[in-house]
Amino acid sequence: MKALLANENLDQRPASTVAASAATTRASAPAHSTKTAAPTTTSTAIANPSIQESVVAIARVVVIKICMPWQYGFVIQDTAPAVLFACVVAVVAPGVGGIAGKLLQWPPLRYVGKISYGLYVYHPFVPKMTSAGLHAIGVAVPEYSCLGTTLNVVFALALASLSWMLLEKPINDLKRYFQ
Repeated sequence: MKALLANENLDQRPASTVAASAATTRASAPAHSTKTAAPTTTSTAIANPSIQESVVAIARVVVIKICMPWQYGFVIQDTAPAVLFACVVAVVAPGVGGIAGKLLQWPPLRYVGKISYGLYVYHPFVPKMTSAGLHAIGVAVPEYSCLGTTLNVVFALALASLSWMLLEKPINDLKRYFQ
């Protein structure tokens, strides 16, 4: 493993420079020579480190789920969607163009992305809180109806927005003191 890491660190030049110098070396070698130029060490790994890190993370999850069933259980059916969504994130992380890119840049959707952690944290509690609040004012709405679902979504968005403004943003603003 050390030899592999050492070989990858030999040449820190960009790939285009390495390829050009390898071509020059081959061109300058005499035609009757049986020796060929030593291949330059270039990484055949994925060029974008964020994609490479994503692939490594996916591989780790797959290995843990498959090789350690006594500790984590056989949850291969959960691994497939995880791998799929990790690949989607890896592909769209650099940016998406076209109609999909314009949709992802839509301000209301970006705002939902900003408050998404609050949605994740509070969404399990929202249905009970909504029905309790409606019951307190004397309104009965079936929990699994269109109106009930709409009220739950609106309440979850409002709660996550409040959490962002009153809790998450002030904490994020403290980061400037730790740089």
